[in-house]
Amino acid sequence: DELLFVTKTDGNKQLIIATRYGSAVKFDESEVRGMGRVSRGVRGIRLRENDYVIGVVSVEDDKKLLTITENGFGKRTEFDDFRLMKNRGGGGVTCHNLTEKTGLLAGIIAVGDDDDVMMITDSGIIIRTPAEGISTYSRTASGVIVMRLEEGQKLVNITNVAKEEESDEEI
Repeated sequence: DELLFVTKTDGNKQLIIATRYGSAVKFDESEVRGMGRVSRGVRGIRLRENDYVIGVVSVEDDKKLLTITENGFGKRTEFDDFRLMKNRGGGGVTCHNLTEKTGLLAGIIAVGDDDDVMMITDSGIIIRTPAEGISTYSRTASGVIVMRLEEGQKLVNITNVAKEEESDEEI
């Protein structure tokens, strides 16, 4: 086990944890009890064999969940599409329909219409695209191509950044 993700919250948020095989759980942060620095913690999601957590996001009213696969498919999904789990530690629900064409889930982030998304491949290619340009679908959809990859490339990470406004000089 190792710590991979940290997110700042106010103690009253809802969180979504997603796995590489496309499962996700949504739960109230209040379900996680406070513990000391050396404790083991509590289970957030039950993992299938060879599966692992690829991200955690804090649910925000003005944002949507963006899921991106290793083959460059992505979609935005309303947070309301995920039911609130009564207890942590369940196996979750589908957050992205994964196929051989889409590949496995590479990452999740919460994005608003005023955000840009940066995506990076395993060969170091980075692109930046507006989040509002990525279609919104249900949690069981496969998404659309958001980054075209060369043969053998895989998308490995995503992040959101504030949208850059173009000035007249740049145009």
